[in-house]
Amino acid sequence: MNTKNVSITTEEVSATLTVRRATFRDQVQRDIMINRAVEKSHADDATRTIAVVLHPRAVACVEPDGLISFPNGYTVKPEQITAEQFAMLPPGLAESWLDAVWEINPGWIPGYDRESSPAQEKKA
Repeated sequence: MNTKNVSITTEEVSATLTVRRATFRDQVQRDIMINRAVEKSHADDATRTIAVVLHPRAVACVEPDGLISFPNGYTVKPEQITAEQFAMLPPGLAESWLDAVWEINPGWIPGYDRESSPAQEKKA
């Protein structure tokens, strides 16, 4: 599978986005975002984790054709959402988005160990 669609509509948000299998460029972009987030100060551990670990993974491999709309009329493209905005998403959307990222790009799962992955076990 090279892409996975995520579509959620609630009272809080309406979102449609497509997550893709990461390219080398996506990996570099993710790492740049992580490095920038590490250099900033964060209000607490949860905010830091979102900015350093979760947001870069979600944004770096999303197709540019999606849209996130809020009841107040504000819309944002998924690839342009900030870490602060990502932190304020309803849990169902953020979790579905990250689940899609990790399903297509298992090497992007925090703490992923390539040596102990099921694919490596099959090769042994």
